[in-house]
Amino acid sequence: MNAHSSSILIVGDTGFIGAHLKRHISTFSPETAVFGFSRSAGHDVRNFEQISDAVRGKDFVINVAGTPEIHHGWHNIKHIMDVDAIGSINIMKACVRSNVPLIHISSADVYGTNLKPGTPMAEDHPLRPKSPRGVAKRAVETVAMNLIHNDVPVRVLRLFTPYGTEHPSDMRHRRYNYFVARVIRACARGEDIIVEEDGDRAMDWVCIDDVVEAIWQARFAQPGVYNIASGRSHSFNQIAQLAVEQAKKIS
Repeated sequence: MNAHSSSILIVGDTGFIGAHLKRHISTFSPETAVFGFSRSAGHDVRNFEQISDAVRGKDFVINVAGTPEIHHGWHNIKHIMDVDAIGSINIMKACVRSNVPLIHISSADVYGTNLKPGTPMAEDHPLRPKSPRGVAKRAVETVAMNLIHNDVPVRVLRLFTPYGTEHPSDMRHRRYNYFVARVIRACARGEDIIVEEDGDRAMDWVCIDDVVEAIWQARFAQPGVYNIASGRSHSFNQIAQLAVEQAKKIS
């Protein structure tokens, strides 16, 4: 793919990552034509012919689609597997059919528990997912690795915890993505910070601006699997405390 691809399909373009990615591309690669494929537009990744039609003729496909956080429980396993697994595999099949390179967005959920607490998880960390979303993502990665081994141009990006500004269409579904923004807003308004999540739970937080830049640059990477992470973990309580300390410095 050349540096100025003329036609990109973003699957999941209206969600948190997709909306930021579209904005990034329009800012830094305005010559690129961006097409979307989303549930809000009446599209369905479970419909193979529909996704095949959307993929056909594109220079690159980026799949950032997936079920929102609110649906990640085991009670919703069938829907998660239908969308996150079967839907993503449909996208891969469509890309193979039309010979279109793919960037597939996976998740650090595929790792499960860090076997070496306090140290960053590398791409060769054992995959032992504990959530239904992690199980679905791992299943898709198995298919992706088979394609890569057969010289199909697929890049798999394992995202840790993206954070950024709120996107009204899905903010109620994504507590983690908007936690940092909520904390900063509360500090700016002089409001109390309420940590609804497990305050001691530590996560690797990655700014959404860095995430979309990594996704966009991944089209130049060799096919394979890559972590998108900061390499450092902070708990919800630590994030809240950092925000309070910074607010005091500028007040």
